Amino acid sequence: MKQIILSVVITLVLSMPDTFANNERMDDSLAQVTFRKEFPRAEHVKWSYNGDYIKASFILDASGVVAFFNQDGELVGFARNVLYSQLPLAVITSFEKRFTKESISGIGITEITNAGRCRYMFPLELDGKKYNATYYQDGTLSTIKKLKK
Repeated sequence: MKQIILSVVITLVLSMPDTFANNERMDDSLAQVTFRKEFPRAEHVKWSYNGDYIKASFILDASGVVAFFNQDGELVGFARNVLYSQLPLAVITSFEKRFTKESISGIGITEITNAGRCRYMFPLELDGKKYNATYYQDGTLSTIKKLKK
């Protein structure tokens, strides 16, 4: 359940401007140490605070990435937008059995990694209705949720 909640939080934060972040001051020095170990090639790092998490937004290999750290400085998850062609073949194959590439809408596909698992969230539009479909890295469909208008 924690994984689902964190995944939703990461996805929401990816689509929200930093002005909605909680600006209470936390000690981010432990998070910065972990960050330098995990993402040594990161560029243009911007730190902010979001609830109980410390958020680092940055560029890594020409991709925008956000990473979340707890107050102990531990990396709890990260996310980035990816292109359809960057997906694992198992995900592409499974997706195409159920949907078409044309059904993908919105901000694109989000790759979410936390708790040692990688998932891909697809914003879809089917028959005028919007959904989010989530696939695991092995191509297993995790969820399809209808979005409220």
